[in-house]
Amino acid sequence: MERDGHPNSNTFAHSTSSLVQTYYQSSLAVETNRIKMNQNRHNLIQRGYYEQKHLSKKK
Repeated sequence: MERDGHPNSNTFAHSTSSLVQTYYQSSLAVETNRIKMNQNRHNLIQRGYYEQKHLSKKK
């Protein structure tokens, strides 16, 4: 429902709120992924560290 080239204010408010919601959800997902990646990297670093210690003991 466009009037004088302006979108209906109700639909504008609705689209804005859904945009904000989408942005919030996606940024939340990004943050969760970042935490998971940090944990994985930490685990990999620890594992590599222990493997190095273990290998140097074998020599």
